[in-house]
Formats: sequence, structure tokens, C-alpha cells
Amino acid sequence: MPVFRALGPADAGLFMLVFVALVALWCAVAAWLGGHPRVIRLVGRAGRWLVPVVFIGIGVVILVGSGVLGRLAALA
Repeated sequence: MPVFRALGPADAGLFMLVFVALVALWCAVAAWLGGHPRVIRLVGRAGRWLVPVVFIGIGVVILVGSGVLGRLAALA
């Protein structure tokens, strides 16, 4: 919301238009990948360990990027 308060109406409209277009692009890519036979086979074969590894990796990236790990190390 602070971004929209700083933008004028035309800039806010352009911002929203670009946001909606890129979300639509991500959804289209996800739909294409989700229906691709190779992806379906891979997830069917390795999904039991692949999905948790991806989620743990995303969590680690968030923790490292936010600086939480550095702050925890400073407390010790």
C-alpha cells in the first residue's frame, strides 16, 4: 500500500497492469509445466522427497535473505 500512496493515478494503473500481466504469465507457465508429461513423470517418481526439499530450500533462502540467521548468531 505505501507504494500506491507514493504513485499518481496513472503510475498506479500502469503498476497494476504490469502486475496482472506478469501474474497471468506465471499462471500460464505453471499450467503448461503442470501438464507436461516429463514433469508429471518426475513428480510422480520423485515427489515424495522432491516437494519437501523444494519447500525447505525456499525456507532457507527466506531465512538467509532476511538476515535472521545473522541476528541469531549475534545473540549467541
